[in-house]
Amino acid sequence: MLESMDYMASVLAAGTLEQRIRAVDRLLADGKMDQLEERLNRIKEQELKEEN
Repeated sequence: MLESMDYMASVLAAGTLEQRIRAVDRLLADGKMDQLEERLNRIKEQELKEEN
């Protein structure tokens, strides 16, 4: 799964418009976009706690 996420990140960063659209559609379809958002929120909260 990590390889898949790394691939998706690469596509989102450097892929063509069509590739990026397909990647986002795939992430939305399998719920990965929500998981990524939750993970980013946890990281942000942790960083804020560490700053204080």
